[in-house]
Parts: sequence; C-alpha cells; structure tokens
Amino acid sequence: MAEQLVRRSRPEQDPLRAALAVGWQAVKDEGVGWQAVQEQLGQRADLDEDDVAAVWYALGAVGGSADDAEWAAQRCVDAAFERISYYLEGATLARPLEVDTADPVVQAELRWQTMALDLLENEGATSAVVSRLRA
Repeated sequence: MAEQLVRRSRPEQDPLRAALAVGWQAVKDEGVGWQAVQEQLGQRADLDEDDVAAVWYALGAVGGSADDAEWAAQRCVDAAFERISYYLEGATLARPLEVDTADPVVQAELRWQTMALDLLENEGATSAVVSRLRA
C-alpha cells in the first residue's frame, strides 16, 4: 500500500523507495533484510509523516505483523484524506466523515488497497504481482 503513496510523494531516488525495494525483496526471500532498514527509518525525524510511517509499518508487515500491515494501509488512507481539495481558505468546519470517505480520492485509495490485497492473497508475492503493484 505504501508503494503508491511514496511514488506520488517522493522523487525516484528517495530512500523511501529504496526501503520499499528492500521490503519487496524480503517478501520474495521470506523476510531477509528488512529489519535494518526499518530500524534506520525509525530514527528519522519525519517518522510521523504519512509516507514515512507507511513504509515503516509496511516493513513490519514484511516481518509478519498484521497490525503493521493495518497501520501501513491506514496511513495511506490518511494521506488520501489529506489530498481532498475542498476546503476554502479560512474554513473552520470539517465536512462529515462519510462525505470525505465518498470523495473520489479516498475511494480510489480504498479500491487500490482492495485490489492489492486480493492479488497478494490469491496469487502471492510472485514477481508478476510485485511488478504490477510497483507499476
């Protein structure tokens, strides 16, 4: 899930992209090498930014943490909510959550996550699936 968020928010040579590549390789190699990368990310001052946190949690998911997988997905959804452009300058009230959830930006994120989960559950982390999710 973090793949799309990082691709959208970071330049091609960013360390977050490299961290994701390590995570995908670890998935294919049954968990090898992700811990050191996650530890390095954990030292970053911007760890609470949605894209950094999503990658950190995604790496934890590589290690088998269902909670980390859920948190990675949630940080991507949080970032989708942030991309909704509806507030006028100086607005003081938020719209109801169900209105924001129905926004095309949030719905696109939720559809992508559902598709990715279906692919991974049904086909596994094959090279073809990984390539598709990273495209």
